[in-house]
Amino acid sequence: MYNDFKFYHFDCECITPEHSIRFMLDTNISYGKPELYLEMQLNKLSFWNRLVTGIKYILGSRKHNEFWECTIISPKDIPRFKEMFNDFENLFIEYNR
Repeated sequence: MYNDFKFYHFDCECITPEHSIRFMLDTNISYGKPELYLEMQLNKLSFWNRLVTGIKYILGSRKHNEFWECTIISPKDIPRFKEMFNDFENLFIEYNR
């Protein structure tokens, strides 16, 4: 399955592993339009802590917008971002022919 994916990994400038992000570009357009996936590592919490947080979320006692993390993109990564989006755009052009 992953043979059709091109991976792009970006580390946060703060060097915290939890702030790393990974993009997966599906290059096989024979199955449908190209897709770009974003993966972020979740904070390491125990099972019980995640369960309680999930229940509070479902019951509405926690705000839905309070679960955010951030990644600081380094200027040295700009060429790789451009490459990734150019690859994505080129797949769409090829798909729409």
